[in-house]
Amino acid sequence: MKNGMFFCVTLTAIFILLAFIPTNAQVERYTDNNGYVKPLAVAPSDTLYIYINTSKPVYDISVYRIGLNEYERMLTISGVKSQGLRPIDTLAYEKGVDWPVSYKLVIPGYFKSGAYGIEFPSSDGTTTKGAVFALKQKVPGSLSKLLVLMNDFDWTAYNLWGGKNVYNDGSTYGIKADRVSLNRPFSQHRGMGEFHAWNKLLLKWLEKNNIPFEITSTMEVHKDPTLLDNYDVLIVNGHDEYYSRPERLNMERFIKRGGRHISLSGNTCWWQVRMEDNDNTMVCYKSNTRDPMVGKVDSLVTTNWYMPPLNWPETKFLGATFLNGGYVNDMHHFLMNYSHGYGDYTVWNSQSWIYKGTGLKDGDSFGRLPNDSTGAIVGYEVDGTLFEFKNGLPVVTGEDKAPLNYRILGTSPCEAASYTRGRPVSMGMYVNKNGGAVFNSASINWTFGLERDTTVQKIFMNILKKFLRGGFPPEIESWQPFILEKDTAHGEIFEVNRREISLDPQDSVRLSLKASDPYGEKVKYIWYVDSIKRGTDSTFTFHATGGGTFRVSAYVYNSKDTSSISWTLKVTGPVSIAEKGMLQPRRYFLEQNYPNPFNPMTTIKYGLAEDGRVRVELFNILGEKVSTLLDAQMKAGSHEVRFNGQGYPSGTYIYRISSGNFMQVRKMVLLK
Repeated sequence: MKNGMFFCVTLTAIFILLAFIPTNAQVERYTDNNGYVKPLAVAPSDTLYIYINTSKPVYDISVYRIGLNEYERMLTISGVKSQGLRPIDTLAYEKGVDWPVSYKLVIPGYFKSGAYGIEFPSSDGTTTKGAVFALKQKVPGSLSKLLVLMNDFDWTAYNLWGGKNVYNDGSTYGIKADRVSLNRPFSQHRGMGEFHAWNKLLLKWLEKNNIPFEITSTMEVHKDPTLLDNYDVLIVNGHDEYYSRPERLNMERFIKRGGRHISLSGNTCWWQVRMEDNDNTMVCYKSNTRDPMVGKVDSLVTTNWYMPPLNWPETKFLGATFLNGGYVNDMHHFLMNYSHGYGDYTVWNSQSWIYKGTGLKDGDSFGRLPNDSTGAIVGYEVDGTLFEFKNGLPVVTGEDKAPLNYRILGTSPCEAASYTRGRPVSMGMYVNKNGGAVFNSASINWTFGLERDTTVQKIFMNILKKFLRGGFPPEIESWQPFILEKDTAHGEIFEVNRREISLDPQDSVRLSLKASDPYGEKVKYIWYVDSIKRGTDSTFTFHATGGGTFRVSAYVYNSKDTSSISWTLKVTGPVSIAEKGMLQPRRYFLEQNYPNPFNPMTTIKYGLAEDGRVRVELFNILGEKVSTLLDAQMKAGSHEVRFNGQGYPSGTYIYRISSGNFMQVRKMVLLK
């Protein structure tokens, strides 16, 4: 019996081992009919070297531009002769390939800045393969002061061509490579790397909105410490996980001297890599013990940036980190999926200029259209920062080295997966004393919203215009008075800072602000009641002399720009501001939504005579349920829920509240 068990276990072990040994077919799937180009960024009159491995004797190469027109053919290179199908070394993933140049393309002068692809047929002519490159300007910054960066270091890290990348999963024998070559085709997306996943969406949106830009590769920023001096704004988007030390130093210098950085990425700057062999090999041990640089040149050890011996957390310049983030709407790990209500941000600091023109208030959500899972912007890997709630607002603690003026603008729950420090996703931004700034979406999929989500488009346009113009207003840090109201998102109840105050006709209320200026300038104030100027100090006292609703606005400004915040003061009767929040309605009620008709935002107010479970549901005119707006345990008192009709068709809708034995319905009209 023991011998039989030994035989069975041994045979099983052999089968398991064989499962991890790559067959020729497994390796060949990355080899035949593939190509790549070098360098990944070229300017007009530069030479692009094209390398293709194919058994097709003669073939054509198409060159096309990828922008608003996703496939704009620029030229066709006809009759290229194959130099034969070359055998692939088993270490090609590390050593690269030694293919001869298939074609040297001198970039024509009529090619304009943007992303380009090449395309060539497979040996049997049934499919096509390709490669991608960036067309940069001959004189950096001569066309635009906006630079878009491709994520080619990430494409290389995930590139399985030849059998391995820097991950165990997918690599031959289940063992990662510590060194991977840049001289090989990309295995992803027919040789295009991860370009089509995120980069294409951003470039298409920029061209649709007539925003000129320049583009280059990560390698160019790594090699040239002066390149970013030619630009005002830098954008990275999608998956920007792998950074070399020179790349990061150059980016941080850019921000410190006043450059504005837009990071539409998640899992950002997570690993350090280094380039060797004349920038032809990317090294990433993912270890602070195995890397040969340990104890020799500690600053080049390829591990997480926050780990020793680097001790240089990415939060220092980005404000957020994957260490405090995780996964949302992740179809790979089936975590917090769209179908369960995830994929959007909860709004904070809605007085910020980034939300101008959206109608969003604190506690609202954006970034997740109904019945559009591919457009959700929060996911699949996301970054967070350590914060605490003060007066109904998230405030960074700085424990993770995030800048203390990193203002959190949006959050979402996330699943920490293998990490134990997961916190809500923390979209935000900060400004330094030189006018340098960072906006961090803290999410890989932000650009998914640029296709169809008009709220995301508006927010991004606000950010881009402000960053391109430069000059930021004072930051409004806190204010009085306010009330804290219960709200809910993703099944969680939280307190929201509101500035809707009720008072008696004989009451007075003192309003005050605390603001700081990023440039150290003196902050100036102007107060208005409706459209009448009433004060120029950091405080203002409103005296109620008659009934009505009054809008009190404070404008805070420096020599460059203006911030604003407002209160709604309702002079309604004998209720003083001190009593606000302590009174409860004597009955259940459901008010008519306001505004009505509406587009796209409206507010539904309701009252509870006692604590209880509350459901607010939305139905179409046929009585079919469209959405659940609220399902939570709520305290007795007055409450409101906001509905965003974006993504819903125009028409009449029915909304219903139920709590205990109370039920009431009303109609509302969405008019676009």
